[in-house]
Amino acid sequence: MPTETQGPYPGDGSNTVSGSVVNVLTTSGVVRSDIRISVGSYSGTAAGVPLTLTITLVNSNLGCATLSGYAIYIWHCNRDGNYSLYTVTDQNYLRGVQV
Repeated sequence: MPTETQGPYPGDGSNTVSGSVVNVLTTSGVVRSDIRISVGSYSGTAAGVPLTLTITLVNSNLGCATLSGYAIYIWHCNRDGNYSLYTVTDQNYLRGVQV
């Protein structure tokens, strides 16, 4: 099993948009629980329905013992299937980190 799977439109500094590196992880306010609203120098709110994720991070090499002190970066498309920072270049909503 891979330790990380890079999905489409990550915005984590691993790729570019129009020749510029996109990295929302360096933006103040990205560690949050409500990812509907853009952070930093962007403003805007994604329309749609609420989604609650419950994730348990475990060490599969140690009997699935719970891991603590790690961060998980989540990003999601909007209701139209577009990703902030890419198709919607003037927003960074629907992206966030939880520890």
